[in-house]
Amino acid sequence: MSMPKENIEKSLQELIDEADDLYAHFTRRKESRPLYEEALKIAQEAKKELETEYIQGKLDLVDEKWEDALQHFDRVIKRNPQFFKAWNYKGASLDALARYEEALACYDKALEINPRYEDAWYNKGCVLDDLERYEEALACYDKALEINSRNEEAWYNKGCALSDLGRYEEALACYDKALEIDPNDPDIWNNKGVTLTKLGRYKEAITCYDKALELNPLDEDAKSNRNLALMQLGKVEEALEGRKELSSEKKEGIEKSKLSTEEKKEKILELEAREAVINELRGKYKELLDAKKAYEKRLADSLKPRDEPLNENFFLVLRRWNSYTPRMLTPTESNLGGGYFLCWKGKGIVVDPGFDFIDNFFNNDLLIDDIDAVVITHAHVDHCSDFESLLTLLFEYNEKNKHKKKIDVFMNLGAMKKFLGWISINGDEKDAMINRLYSLEEGNTYDFGDSIRIRATKAIHDEVLCKAYSVGLIFELDGEKGYTKTDPFRIGYTSDTRHDKDVEEQYEGVDVIVPHLGSIDENDFGIGGDTAKRDENHLMLTGVISTIYKSNAKLAIISEFGEELGEERVTIVGALNRVFRKNNMARCLTGDIGLKVQIPELTVKCHYCDEYANAKEVLEAIDPENEPKKCLIYYCKKCKGTHDYECKK
Repeated sequence: MSMPKENIEKSLQELIDEADDLYAHFTRRKESRPLYEEALKIAQEAKKELETEYIQGKLDLVDEKWEDALQHFDRVIKRNPQFFKAWNYKGASLDALARYEEALACYDKALEINPRYEDAWYNKGCVLDDLERYEEALACYDKALEINSRNEEAWYNKGCALSDLGRYEEALACYDKALEIDPNDPDIWNNKGVTLTKLGRYKEAITCYDKALELNPLDEDAKSNRNLALMQLGKVEEALEGRKELSSEKKEGIEKSKLSTEEKKEKILELEAREAVINELRGKYKELLDAKKAYEKRLADSLKPRDEPLNENFFLVLRRWNSYTPRMLTPTESNLGGGYFLCWKGKGIVVDPGFDFIDNFFNNDLLIDDIDAVVITHAHVDHCSDFESLLTLLFEYNEKNKHKKKIDVFMNLGAMKKFLGWISINGDEKDAMINRLYSLEEGNTYDFGDSIRIRATKAIHDEVLCKAYSVGLIFELDGEKGYTKTDPFRIGYTSDTRHDKDVEEQYEGVDVIVPHLGSIDENDFGIGGDTAKRDENHLMLTGVISTIYKSNAKLAIISEFGEELGEERVTIVGALNRVFRKNNMARCLTGDIGLKVQIPELTVKCHYCDEYANAKEVLEAIDPENEPKKCLIYYCKKCKGTHDYECKK
């Protein structure tokens, strides 16, 4: 006597549902196979074509035959477009094939049909995790948990996403929820330990790793993580013993593998070499790891969005030496080419990002988020070497923050020729980071927002890449402290140029002048064979004097010194300052890394108290704490009495 049709369907559906429940648990998927096979036999005998296709698709998923599974689910959906489970598992197949956007579309279709479908919410969260869209993933896990608060894997994955976002305490709470449901999952214990390690709670982390290893003694990740935590606690010997044990287990695994004798020998030799090197470094391990962590934290901090735009207007010097010395090894090893940073009404402009600009920039509490434009006056390396690094960090900023920040870039002809081959300037491209690229040409003025104009000025400084010169700059700033478009605050920047009458006359009437000295030679003292002879590429002392005089500026920041001048640059600028101040003209300051001038007030930030003092009263000296590198500091009169060393105005 045959089984009634309704009983066959009930038995078939019960088997499918039971198998699906097992399959939903990652660690139990293989257990679902016998149930699917039994269900498949019933479906085929009953000539249930839709169920047959569905079960065959699930068996292919168990066997990780993703393409075959995809074809089965497509046939199911063709027969019944409202079969939400088929949409879900088509998404799972596409996810396994790394076709993430297509997978998301399938999960969305399943949820359109059944908004209370827990598995689809969970699976969608997993794909968003793979895409590093962690906030969206969290929302999906929350939906799955709203439907079933006992979904251990949703709690676990939510914890992982929170950990990836740096929300470690929230992540720990999720791992604890998952462990309430299943206290015997070694992966949860291991990941809880990793999060505790990130919080510096190493003893608690080791307890978690121990629990993971109790449940799975062969868990190499838990063993490695435990050793790292021991290292952080200074238990180097215990950690190294743990490494030896792990290494022995790996050797056993190699010996038991199906590799050839030669391949086994090679892998074991490589493993032994690694262990020998680690043993050599045993006394330095914690120091090296701490340095790495400090660097990673610094980088991560620099890639954070700023809560509010910079609310002060300033001009910041981030360079020290001229274009010759940054290419050479010198006794001080302080070859900092650098650049400048201008901030006006919340807009940040990088000027000539040369050697070590990135370090100098971050050391002054600035973030990638602060940059809205980059200006490059010529293609010499000490004026543009860190430009590529800036773009790389901007890309990482966008990836980390799921943001599409773009900057404007202004380049002279030589710099454009140098960089145009690899920078992405098409705003429609997914990873484009440049909003617009401007070619700086002498005499042209470029609007940057409502309150900033950049005027390219003449400079005579040979390019390497083309028959063109560097350009200088005048920044015209308005909208603050009574400055208007017709009467703006003006900063003149000569960049690298030789002394020339046409060059110096361009800067007449600027409020601040930033001339590049270069160096000093016999002609500056009038003892050369030809006293009218000029250096071909730099202003030199004679040109700086003339440029400051013609500009009639209130403040002169003399920059780009030859490193051979060392601390004597303070002496040189001191002489300039005394002469110009005697004639009620510009206050002269030595340009060095960290000189921060508030504009348009023309006050200078004090190295010691962090307050701003009138530029006319600021003191400067070689920093006694960094004397070998000839670093300068700037400080106010009230701090002078607390620091007992010679200073020079």
